[in-house]
Amino acid sequence: MGQSFCRKAAGFLTPLLSAPGVIEGAPANAPEAVRMRANASGNRRRARGVTLIELMVTLSVLVVLAGYAAPNLKSFLHKSRLSADATRLFADLELARSEAARRNTTVTICPIDTGNACSEDWTLRRIVFVDADNDGTYSNTEELVRHSDPPQITTSITAANLGATANRVRMRSTGSSSTPTASWKFCEKNATEAGQTVSMTGSGRPSTQLQSTCP
Repeated sequence: MGQSFCRKAAGFLTPLLSAPGVIEGAPANAPEAVRMRANASGNRRRARGVTLIELMVTLSVLVVLAGYAAPNLKSFLHKSRLSADATRLFADLELARSEAARRNTTVTICPIDTGNACSEDWTLRRIVFVDADNDGTYSNTEELVRHSDPPQITTSITAANLGATANRVRMRSTGSSSTPTASWKFCEKNATEAGQTVSMTGSGRPSTQLQSTCP
């Protein structure tokens, strides 16, 4: 009885262990066998990849598209860099003006040089502080309102109409400025593309002008 059971089990498992893609006992031209061979052939075709010609055509298209996009990308980056630097100065001037009114005192904004002295180089890092003795130098006894990040090294800043105190701007508690006609032109070094200008109005409020001529 044991041998008979083993023969039956072997006969039951034989179809399951047949080679893939072949139906045990079926003719070679049976429809299901044909479909299985066709599917296997299709899988081989789909896995073949791309040809060298297809790759070259794709690369050529990418080169053409990159040629059109490069000038626009350069102009976009140029405007973004100048806009970021001009916006930071605009924000510093607005902060100094609002803090002067809130504190009912004069608040100074200036580029900071070595020794915490205000500098005429507006490409340096700026500070906004309460210059109590009006000496143009920040000391530990004076209140620091903001320490700004420096402009980017590719940015050139030309200040104009700052009067006798070209190294700083003082915002009064009334909102007016000590240099109401001051302006700062932002250009990119070694470039002739248009820049941006931040200027002061008579009331001390800053404004931004786009498309300023550079250099």
